[in-house]
Amino acid sequence: MSLRQTRHSIFFSDNMIKLIVTWTNAKIARACENLANRSATNSFTEATEIRALLGVLLATGQQKDNHLSTAEMWSTVTGCPLYRAAMSKCRFEFLIACMRFDNPDTHAERQQQDKLANVRELWDAFISNCGRLYVHM
Repeated sequence: MSLRQTRHSIFFSDNMIKLIVTWTNAKIARACENLANRSATNSFTEATEIRALLGVLLATGQQKDNHLSTAEMWSTVTGCPLYRAAMSKCRFEFLIACMRFDNPDTHAERQQQDKLANVRELWDAFISNCGRLYVHM
C-alpha cells in the first residue's frame, strides 16, 4: 500500500489511516484465528474507529493522562468522558495490542537495513505533513 497524499486531517492523511487499518486488520485476523466466538471487542476495525483511537491517544497527551492505567482513564469517577464516549476500555486495549503499521511478511528483511522499518512509511508521511502544515512566524 502506497501513501500518495490525499485529503488530510491535521496530522493523518486518508492513506495513512488506510495503511493502519489494513495492517491492524491483518493482525486482528491472526489474533482471532483460534477464537470460537467473535465479539465487538475483537472484531475488525475501520477508518473511523482508527481516527477515534488516534483522537483518544492525542487527548491522553493533552489531558496529561498518558501515565494512567486504562482502568483509571475509563473510570466514571476519575476518567475523562471523552475516552468512554469514543470506545470501550476493552476495545481500546485490543486495538492498541493489534495496531500495526507495516507488512509483517517483509518486516524482517526491511528491519536489517532500517531500524524504523515497522513505522518508516507512516513516519515519513507524518513528517511530510508536519512540514507542509508548519507556518514560520
